[in-house]
Amino acid sequence: MTKSWDAIIAEFLANHSGAPKTRATYERALRPWLGFLKKEDKGLDIPLISRYKRLLDGRELSGHTVAAYITAVRTLLDWMVKTGQIEYNPAKEISKLKRPDSSRDALTEQELVKLLVALEHLEPTPENIRNKAILFLMLYTGLREISIINADIGDIKSKAGKYILFYRPKGTTFKDKFVVLETPPYDAINKYLDQRGRYDAKTPLFVSCSHRNDSGRLTTRTIHRIIAGCYKRAGIRRPGIQPHSLRHCAGTFAAMRGGDPRQIKDMLGHSKVETSMGYTHSQDRVTNSGEHLVNQFIEGVKRKDPDKAPDVC
Repeated sequence: MTKSWDAIIAEFLANHSGAPKTRATYERALRPWLGFLKKEDKGLDIPLISRYKRLLDGRELSGHTVAAYITAVRTLLDWMVKTGQIEYNPAKEISKLKRPDSSRDALTEQELVKLLVALEHLEPTPENIRNKAILFLMLYTGLREISIINADIGDIKSKAGKYILFYRPKGTTFKDKFVVLETPPYDAINKYLDQRGRYDAKTPLFVSCSHRNDSGRLTTRTIHRIIAGCYKRAGIRRPGIQPHSLRHCAGTFAAMRGGDPRQIKDMLGHSKVETSMGYTHSQDRVTNSGEHLVNQFIEGVKRKDPDKAPDVC
């Protein structure tokens, strides 16, 4: 290579077609790679990538962080192959580079009932009406917080007799994906907009009620605070349940009703169907478990000859 790594990464970021936030994420994720290369640049090959991964593993970073850093390097090297700067991408040959599966903690049926009851008993203030619409939108469609923040009123359209909401997928610049608004979220949004008063198509769908940012677009922190407050009101305090869990609820509940990976992929806007398969696999793992077969076998033995059956703790 005739260019320095600093120059290569700068050119890569300048030519990246994603959103500014995505470019900033890549820039942060590639900083450790630059620091590593200043000490270890001994030829771009599989051993070099392996040493870099071992270095990251030794820093006691989370699996998600390590996967994000390696993915950034792999994406950079893919771009270098496409632009003719290197012949092949050695990062593709390294095993175990896939991001670990998330726990996908979703609400249980009992927790779902508690949350819905809490939302129905909210005092009908403008802020609470807005908050209920936000939670319904996440719960029924699995939209990410950032997609809710960026949504405008004009993004709601009608198609094939249904109302839909167009949104901008993660890492892109165009609102070319959509979720279907079933009656509960659509009615909740309409009730919120009715009490808001005048607005136009380019107005944010959800706005702040605070004096410091009155009628301004919401922030991720505000969305998290709203959802956490509703969890608290419903008495949901289980470890692992976070604001993002509402998105996992949509994928999990769809799988529980027999939804296939393609349906879940389209709803959640996943780029690969393999990601969506995690929801159907998790559901099948629970409902068709090996543990259930073990239990059936032991219960069968006990029924055949209760006196000879072993004690089961």
